[in-house]
Amino acid sequence: MLIAAAQPVHLQPSSKWVVDYGENSCRLARSFGDGNNLVLQMPISYTQAALGSKLEIPTLQGKHELTIGPGTQSGDVFRIRGRGMPDPRGSGPGDLLVQTFIEVPKKLAADQEKLLRELAEIERKDVSPHRKSFFEKIKDYFAGEETK
Repeated sequence: MLIAAAQPVHLQPSSKWVVDYGENSCRLARSFGDGNNLVLQMPISYTQAALGSKLEIPTLQGKHELTIGPGTQSGDVFRIRGRGMPDPRGSGPGDLLVQTFIEVPKKLAADQEKLLRELAEIERKDVSPHRKSFFEKIKDYFAGEETK
């Protein structure tokens, strides 16, 4: 069962591990003061956050599918019951808390940048103007266009 947690997740700095999971790198840590709960910080894209998505979550027991709804915010926490650390005293495993964070790409393809600029126009948001690359400036110079 998945439940969005309202309070922020506090992590012990000394108990973090990085899990390489395909294209994404997740951070897994033991939750401070929560016993056998684990926290997985999962990167998602802006489109996944805005439109909703199904994520494949690595757990100690194997992969688990997590559905995030449209409008998911960076920092939202989803609880997956019984997928945390096993309890050595036998009272059952803790929970896995999946904390999402929106990962912003460092480089965009031309079509991605165009679509984001169109979205900014629709939202009436002021964004930085397009910066020409070195090769675009050279091409414009030899084509006789004015460089900006």
